[in-house]
Amino acid sequence: VCSGGAIETMLGNLRHVCFVESDGPELWDDAAALTLLAKDAASLTRCEIEDKTGSPNIGTWWQNGVARWKLNIREGGTYAVSCLYAGDVDMDGNQVVFNVFGRDTAHAAGTVATKVLATGGWGKYREHASGTIVIPQGEATLEVTTGAPFSRVLWNLKRITLTRMIPLGSKLSASPSMRPTRVGQ
Repeated sequence: VCSGGAIETMLGNLRHVCFVESDGPELWDDAAALTLLAKDAASLTRCEIEDKTGSPNIGTWWQNGVARWKLNIREGGTYAVSCLYAGDVDMDGNQVVFNVFGRDTAHAAGTVATKVLATGGWGKYREHASGTIVIPQGEATLEVTTGAPFSRVLWNLKRITLTRMIPLGSKLSASPSMRPTRVGQ
């Protein structure tokens, strides 16, 4: 997890650059990392917000459960997907699918599926790198859903981070698109 200022790491032939603002639940636009908190989901179907510790998560998932977040991307591209989650042995090996829909809501613009493993308990959170996904420019919806196989429980999802991947050799500039954008207010 990135914190304070800019951090640069390498992932294959891509440069991963993360800029972080620490003033609360603002979502960054496409120039850096979008942090999507459980409590900021635009809609939930067959899953629920839980808040047993003062830090909400999406838990109590049923088969075909879906959580959705609205995005507004100034410049489309490839994003690394990571999530902060917790789960007991009952959920070990469940598949989670991340879909992004642009204006064409009938077909996903990008999809990544990942298996989630037990973290040692429902309150023991860990960061999980889930893969990369293509997000189109403009208004989009990120959808997180249960995949197959699905046991009777899925996970406690606290946060998703989408970090723009910049090809090596690209210049990173401090453009106005790097300003945080309040979403869903």
